[in-house]
Amino acid sequence: MNDFGSIRDAVSRVAPRYAIAKVAVFSLYASDQARTGGDACLLLDVGCTFSRADAAQFRRFIAEDLGCTVDVILRSALTADDFARAETEARVVYENPDVTIASTPDARAQAAPPAAPKPPVR
Repeated sequence: MNDFGSIRDAVSRVAPRYAIAKVAVFSLYASDQARTGGDACLLLDVGCTFSRADAAQFRRFIAEDLGCTVDVILRSALTADDFARAETEARVVYENPDVTIASTPDARAQAAPPAAPKPPVR
C-alpha cells in the first residue's frame, strides 16, 4: 500500500530532474487515510522552464513508481483562493529552494502595470 512516506520517497527520486520548487500531496494521502489503489493528488510549484511535457513525464514516473493513478495540479493553474484552499489540506513532500517559482496568473495580473488609456477614435 502507498502511504505518505512512499509518495515522499517517489517524489524525492523524480522531482530533482525537473524545475520543481515544491510538491505537496493532498487528498486522503495527506492525512494517511488513503486506501489501496487510491489516487495520489500532487500540487506543484514549478519554475518558469517547467513545461506541459515535464508535467506529463513527472506524473507518469510517479504513477509507475507508486503503482496508482496520480493527479498533478500546477499552482499556476489555480486562482489564489483555490490555491489557499488546496494548501490548507496539503502536506509538503519535496522542496528545492534553488528553483524560483513561476508567477501565478493572479500574481501576474496584480504585478502588471495598468494599461495606458486608448486614444479617442476620430
